[in-house]
Amino acid sequence: MKREEELVAEIAERLRNENIQFARDVAIGGVQADFVVLIPDDRKILIEVKAWDPFTGYRNRAAHLSGLYQDYLGVDRAFVVIDKLERSRVEQGVVTLDKLLPALKEAISRRIPASGTTKLISKEAKGHIFAAMPFAGLYDDVFLVAMTYAAEQNGLVCLRIDQHEYSGDIVAEIQNKIRTAEAVIADLSESNPNVLYETGFAHAIEKPTVHICSTQLKDLPFNVAHWNTIPYHTGQTYRLRDKLVSRLQSVLAVSHKG
Repeated sequence: MKREEELVAEIAERLRNENIQFARDVAIGGVQADFVVLIPDDRKILIEVKAWDPFTGYRNRAAHLSGLYQDYLGVDRAFVVIDKLERSRVEQGVVTLDKLLPALKEAISRRIPASGTTKLISKEAKGHIFAAMPFAGLYDDVFLVAMTYAAEQNGLVCLRIDQHEYSGDIVAEIQNKIRTAEAVIADLSESNPNVLYETGFAHAIEKPTVHICSTQLKDLPFNVAHWNTIPYHTGQTYRLRDKLVSRLQSVLAVSHKG
């Protein structure tokens, strides 16, 4: 399977060859998008690239992501590109590399008025929030509905390590992303070991950290359970948004005063 960076480079070349205007690595709605295609009638189409090995339900997860991008970033269309995909689901926004251009051209050709709700696009945000969280599809809503919204409301983008291509030591990359973050949002659900490590590292370097959790707080490890944690319910992450915005604003304000 091609690495994500290779897929991204190939898509960029194909778009240029077709004279399709696009922006790369832009901040939109608190997300660092791989591509945003810019159509003269002001419509915008988001393209996200996933170098996923096939796993149970991966097509459904990609379709769900496509819907979240459209619903919460306000783009007029969203495509998730997976190179190793048996069959594209164009109507659901899930395509192979070879099916991307035909699907994209068809979407561009439609004379549908722009939604008018697209988030502002900027080449660079002021900084980033690091999302320490489980990578299971169950938590995609937490990231795209709540975390990215909270980041956007604070003029930042939210980064999740599995959404960005890197080379070298993943632990070193995680530590670097935490060190350079304005703050960390840690989802402690299920007491995920990786999340607990990342959160512990953030605490060790005194990085401002907001804790959230969808599982029973009493089930967290004893040395974690005393942290000030925002509870939430999966499937109701829209209710988490404003609480997360407020808590993030508070920790950032304290950090900036320091």
